Amino acid sequence: MTIQSVLRRKVDVLLKAIALNKMCVSPKMILLVIKFAAMYLAIWPLDSSGKHWNTAFDCLWWFYVVNNVLVIIPTLLAFYSSRRDIIAAMFSWLEILALLEALIILANFRYYRSRMQPILKEAVDYIGSANSRRQLCLEKRASIITTTFGVIVALYIAGIIIYIYRPAVTEWDGMLTTAYYPASMRSPFADVFIYITQLTALLHNGVLIVSDAFTVLLLYVCTVRLEVLQKNILRVADYDELKLWIREHERVLRLVTDTNMVVRINISKTVISFVGYSVGAGLQIISPTVTIVSFQRFALVIAMNAMRLFFSATFADDLVNSSNSLINTIYSTIWYKDNRDMKIGKIIIMLRCQKLLRISVGGIMPVLGKPYLTKILYTSVSYFMTFRAITGN
Repeated sequence: MTIQSVLRRKVDVLLKAIALNKMCVSPKMILLVIKFAAMYLAIWPLDSSGKHWNTAFDCLWWFYVVNNVLVIIPTLLAFYSSRRDIIAAMFSWLEILALLEALIILANFRYYRSRMQPILKEAVDYIGSANSRRQLCLEKRASIITTTFGVIVALYIAGIIIYIYRPAVTEWDGMLTTAYYPASMRSPFADVFIYITQLTALLHNGVLIVSDAFTVLLLYVCTVRLEVLQKNILRVADYDELKLWIREHERVLRLVTDTNMVVRINISKTVISFVGYSVGAGLQIISPTVTIVSFQRFALVIAMNAMRLFFSATFADDLVNSSNSLINTIYSTIWYKDNRDMKIGKIIIMLRCQKLLRISVGGIMPVLGKPYLTKILYTSVSYFMTFRAITGN
């Protein structure tokens, strides 16, 4: 049995265990939590009618951008100054990746804000006005969102606690990150200012997991709409009703296309960052001089980012499966025995289903899903094993 097949089985087992978990909150509560966190972190588009709120929101967005830049510049200096010490340099490397991720998320939101607003409004309205059939489909996957997001948040909080109470090796005692500041800047006022900027950047790094939850929310709504559409088509009585579901299918296709446009940068960024985190954390974990504190920190980094990939890949995989299931469902209705209008209507949907609904990034990721996640994990495991064999540790 290959390593890749073993990893795929482990992913399936993890998914089944999460699905059986009873820790579940309502879809509306999930939406409320994601919306509140995204607004606090300046990545939720506000209604354009609230001029004063939008001005305040823009100021908050610029505050986070400037704060992250103020932290990333001295962190780059720290990485350069410790380039001969691979252990110390990797601390700075991981911090740089996290800060860059946060800046990319903020920039992506700014660029796609006008596109995000109608998509999110449609998702919010769909969850808020759910009937009993729709509510049943929404709740079916709510436990996966609740459990997975809860695990990621727990890992994030654990990482924050380790950073606050056991800071990395740094030029200044009491600082939270490895950022390097010239000795001429040292003063009580500067210490307080630097500590606040670093703490703000550390807390704002929660935007990494909230942006993933944001992506999953959109995939979640698209998948549920396909499942509800599938059930409605099974019960269709006449051609007039079928026309409603043809239009609904067209709206879902448009929603998935718009969603892919909005989230593709975030997803590709998460994949590339995971590789970067694996390289930095791997060098630390397999080092013979690694301390317990360092091992805990970097193990948390790898675990959290692997769960982030799992979070997005699971729901992207569900979207592909729902798209496949829809065409099989229509074919199973013995459509070729229907009257002419019904037959034409169902053929239209089946022809549209020939192009599977999926999340992809050209040149980086053909299809986001569990097979792609397995491939990434397999590559990471191979990297660790190869480096361990080379170093003899």
